[in-house]
Amino acid sequence: MRFICIPCALLVLLSISWTSAQDAKPTQNPRYLRPEAGSLDRGGTRMLQMGDKLYFTVNDTGEHQGALYCTDGTPEGTRLVRALPNPTLLAVMGSTLFVASGPELWKSDGSPDGTVLVKDLSDRAAPARFPVVFHDKLYFAGYDEAHGYELWQSDGTAEGTVLVKDIAKGADSSNPSHLIVFNDKLYFRAPQYRGYSDELWESDGTDEGTKVMHTSSLNASRKEAIVSFKEGLYFASTDALFRIDLTGNVTTIKRFSQQKRTPYVTSLTAAGDRLFFTVGNDAGGTDLWCSDGSAAGTKLVTGTHPSERISTTLCAFGEYVVFGRFETGAGWETWKSNGTEAGSVRLARSEFRGELRFEDYGTDLPHGNSFADATDYFVFRAYDHAHGEELWITDGSEPGTVLLADIQAGGKSSSPRDFGKFRGSVYFFADNGVLGTELWRTDGTAEGTRLFMNINAGVTGSEPWGFAVAGNSLLFQADDGVHGFELWRTDGSDQGTVLVRDCLPGELDSGITVLASSATHYYFTTAPVDDRGTLWVSDGTTDGTTEIAELPMRKVYQKDWGPYEAAFAGERLFMLVKAPEEVLELWTSDATRQGTQRLASFSKNSVFYGSKLVPAGDKVFANLRGQLWVSDGTVEGTTLVHDFDGWSSVGQMVGFEGKLFFAATDRVHGRELWVSDGTPEGTRMVKDIYPPRK
Repeated sequence: MRFICIPCALLVLLSISWTSAQDAKPTQNPRYLRPEAGSLDRGGTRMLQMGDKLYFTVNDTGEHQGALYCTDGTPEGTRLVRALPNPTLLAVMGSTLFVASGPELWKSDGSPDGTVLVKDLSDRAAPARFPVVFHDKLYFAGYDEAHGYELWQSDGTAEGTVLVKDIAKGADSSNPSHLIVFNDKLYFRAPQYRGYSDELWESDGTDEGTKVMHTSSLNASRKEAIVSFKEGLYFASTDALFRIDLTGNVTTIKRFSQQKRTPYVTSLTAAGDRLFFTVGNDAGGTDLWCSDGSAAGTKLVTGTHPSERISTTLCAFGEYVVFGRFETGAGWETWKSNGTEAGSVRLARSEFRGELRFEDYGTDLPHGNSFADATDYFVFRAYDHAHGEELWITDGSEPGTVLLADIQAGGKSSSPRDFGKFRGSVYFFADNGVLGTELWRTDGTAEGTRLFMNINAGVTGSEPWGFAVAGNSLLFQADDGVHGFELWRTDGSDQGTVLVRDCLPGELDSGITVLASSATHYYFTTAPVDDRGTLWVSDGTTDGTTEIAELPMRKVYQKDWGPYEAAFAGERLFMLVKAPEEVLELWTSDATRQGTQRLASFSKNSVFYGSKLVPAGDKVFANLRGQLWVSDGTVEGTTLVHDFDGWSSVGQMVGFEGKLFFAATDRVHGRELWVSDGTPEGTRMVKDIYPPRK
């Protein structure tokens, strides 16, 4: 089954990233030569919000060699604040924005006249680093020729921008890094003088109050070495874990020793009521440890085996950390742990050949088939030699992490999967060894864990899969041995667990491909016949499950049968489908037959892997190989907005306040920021931020 991710019309204002400089390479098509035009790509950076405006910087505009800009989200509200060479945003402090321009520190209130030089620190192009606001001042690592990189502070005035302390003395640098505020103190890492490892320092903002907090060296190459956890500041050296409490006392939680290798304690990550971290072992691998903040509560979670190692990237996920675990013969697998042996379980086998990394996965971690959080309990599947892969439960504690049900008794596995929460219970599919894979349910108790419905009587099982909620029903697919794989539902009762509709009558499977689910409806297509498929909608009832349209349906590259792209805009579903003769068509549906129609047909040259639908308000925008289209769900309201003449594809589309913001290239300006309200006259470059060189 293929789920299509429905794009969310949300612009995360503080983390916009522009197209990389790699996009600025000349095209290989000899018909087009790249103009001598600059691009936003070359200097794009993150945005910071101050008041009701967003601020961003652009480097090397040709005329200015860099500039500070602000925008209120409209073309006319996007303006140059001040030209600054090689600017970098630092921090917002109240109504003041701090910006580094090479070695210069600038501040801005958002106006050209209010954007002024605070202080020029040196003649060397060495910008401020690791900024943090503390006690209404900006603290940062700054450079001048007399002192090297050291700790500085600024109140926004020239006289108030001063060196806090010359830690390394003279022109040598202490290179303070990873500044963090805890318990009304500023903490940071700084190398031992002419050494190769770091010490932990603290500062109250004065020279005399800036001092070494702990002399055990922190390895400078290791990440996540300082973290706030349980009213304490925890930090790691190469061989130990330490804690600073609210009184300023430093406690050694645990020291680690290896006979052959340095332990390298690193990757401190707080999750729930535990602090997780990794420790190198003598076998050349990495072990996972956790701590509750006490020496007795600091213990090995998993590792030590010569064939095993843990990724040094840990991702907090509720009370668990998710990490990569490598074992010879198994490769890299996705695991999670709550700090207990029983609560350290495999989530999924990885297809990657290298170390797993999870920095940006967020809630998209590959967990959907492996566990379910049901408010006051957490069920998951886990393996042990005595029971095989079975259903377990945890309340987050070691005593509360137990086998819930040995569904297939003995060492064989019932392999519970596809957990779905519905009306206070968790539904899943499992094989008890007698009936095949069927529908099960648990309320979190052993006695409340039972076979919910034997849909296909006999030993083959109905092999159900895929949950979705529509209306008052939990929907899934199953084969009862009579109708083939079809759509089923349950309302939580035995009598309410029934076949919803035999979409393709007889024993043949319907070949359902799920498109999307709204709060009330479930859209899916059935397998095509002679390049024609059927679009269905269901509210979870038999009468409410109906064919609403016949769609052209062919494979697009290696994609499954079904629409190539789908997205909700307002209450309507929009779909891009591939028709015969390589034609791409735009369809829409409001869950009714009369409200389902083809809106437009595009040439075969429009069909390509990067086609996208992006909602903005109640409209949807489509990127079709350099052509930008918009639709309000009507034929007459489906129009070409702008044709970039095939010179460059539209990219990085995002809907914001009813408009589409995107990156695009034309032959005159290069790649810049554009905006569209869905009309040709309202589709324009926001600003030629990087103009052509004269």
